[in-house]
Amino acid sequence: MKRIKKLASLMLAAILVLAMGIQVMANEVPVTITLPEDALLDGHEFTAYQIFTGTQANVEDQLASVEWASEINAKDFLAELNGLEAFKDCTTARDVAEALATNTALAEQVAQIAYKHVQGAGRKLQAGANSMPAGYYLIVDTTENVGADGVYNAALLQATKNVEVQVKTDKPSLDKKITENGNPVDFNNGAIGQVVNYELTSKVPDMSHYVNYKYVVTDVMSKGLTLNKDSVKVTVGGVEALYTLNEINIPEDAGNEYAEGTAFKIVFTNFYETYKNSKGAEIKITYSATINENAVIGTVGNPNEASLKYSNNPNKVGEGDDFPENPDENDPSGKTPWDETRTFVTAIELFKTDENGNALPGAQFKITGTKLITTLVTGIEYVEKANGGYWQIQDDEGNISYTDVAPTTQGLSDAAKAKYVNPDVQYGKETANRKVTEAEAVNATAEVGVDGILRIEGLAAGDDYVITEIMAPNGYNLLANPIKLVINYADPAEGQTTCTWSGTYDLQDGNGAKELGFNGDIGALTFSVENKSGSLLPSTGGIGTTIFYVVGGVLVAGAGILLVTKKRMSAR
Repeated sequence: MKRIKKLASLMLAAILVLAMGIQVMANEVPVTITLPEDALLDGHEFTAYQIFTGTQANVEDQLASVEWASEINAKDFLAELNGLEAFKDCTTARDVAEALATNTALAEQVAQIAYKHVQGAGRKLQAGANSMPAGYYLIVDTTENVGADGVYNAALLQATKNVEVQVKTDKPSLDKKITENGNPVDFNNGAIGQVVNYELTSKVPDMSHYVNYKYVVTDVMSKGLTLNKDSVKVTVGGVEALYTLNEINIPEDAGNEYAEGTAFKIVFTNFYETYKNSKGAEIKITYSATINENAVIGTVGNPNEASLKYSNNPNKVGEGDDFPENPDENDPSGKTPWDETRTFVTAIELFKTDENGNALPGAQFKITGTKLITTLVTGIEYVEKANGGYWQIQDDEGNISYTDVAPTTQGLSDAAKAKYVNPDVQYGKETANRKVTEAEAVNATAEVGVDGILRIEGLAAGDDYVITEIMAPNGYNLLANPIKLVINYADPAEGQTTCTWSGTYDLQDGNGAKELGFNGDIGALTFSVENKSGSLLPSTGGIGTTIFYVVGGVLVAGAGILLVTKKRMSAR
């Protein structure tokens, strides 16, 4: 009997020991940290740092026997935590764990502080499930390089509970467009002097895992575009936003086309504090630029590009609104790819020829067009010059031309003399590029150069251009009718950045319109115009012709009188 009782006691003790062993084993059951497959996390590397050790308590997510782990610099971590009201009285690891359990809203801020004080290599996590000893872990995105436009995941501070790492941040984007008649486009064409309107759009990102966030837009314009500073307008959710506008040097990663251009950046003021609860609100930046006389002519166009620089690591956030020129590891940033638009401008080259196709200098033209705002005319220009040998005259319709017939020429009629604008002012011929500016339409006058070419730059597509010859070369007749131009434009093809120009010219002589040529080397539409020599005596145009008519009339009248006189004498 005694032997049976002793055996029963031994069995009960064994059962108790086994039960106790099972409880101990239960306390030491590892936690599992799982890395899911996610497009945003593809290629990322995560590291787990143990902050507290301990055993699993009966209540889920709590630890018993909490102590500092070796992978945290406990002294420095605790010192910084004491600066927070919720942790000011903490002196031990257990104190911190208990304060954290009752202040879960501070978990991410505590995680960011902890990341500053981790030590050692930590434990690299693999895709899928990772078995870890019980404790508190800081799980950090430790990817060496997420790429220029990448983003880091927010640090996670997690206790004994099994956890799956989740995407806790998003990546903002920026879209740049030209707006024409309310429509967003990537390409357009315009004339020198024309205003081009731009629109940049984005959305307020998820900043719930940050304690500060910087949002800076950089815009770069090529030399043919001039920013209209007063046109800049910035809104968030339809409400005007606070920002600063700063001119900056051309960024190093901008293309060569921007080398002689200008750049500016828009820095949002207090972006995080103002918009941390406005996730998804539309951010809109609008402004305009004017096409200037430095515009690139032809099919290449005048580009304008923009990019967004943003905070991309919630675990390391610098202070202030702007990124420093030389950011350190505590102020990391991401940057969206450059988004580009292009504005195209063209030119016309008129080649003046004689009947044999040879260059014929000396013709003078007037160029008009409602699509012209500012244009550059290349050809012969008359400038005031002592003893220049030319005088300015004006016809009954107000057209200005020049003559080498001096206002003091003997036999010049009073009517002819009245056409001189100022008889005391002489002009000389020079080859030049002349900028002509008008509010809406242009009425420019220029003379064909010695090479027979008249170049008109800064044109947009349209059918409102008329070129009128107002002075023919010596010995040649004026064109009977004005030349009507139609210029056509086509956007670049998909995936391309060069446009297409075409058009027609019509001499309005009954033979119909002809196709304009296009010279890619000079970026201009081209055509030839022939002047025919006629019955008119050689002149420099304008008043010179009148003089020959007067002198010729006198000679004819004299000859008639002489003939009549001879007949009368013979009859006698």
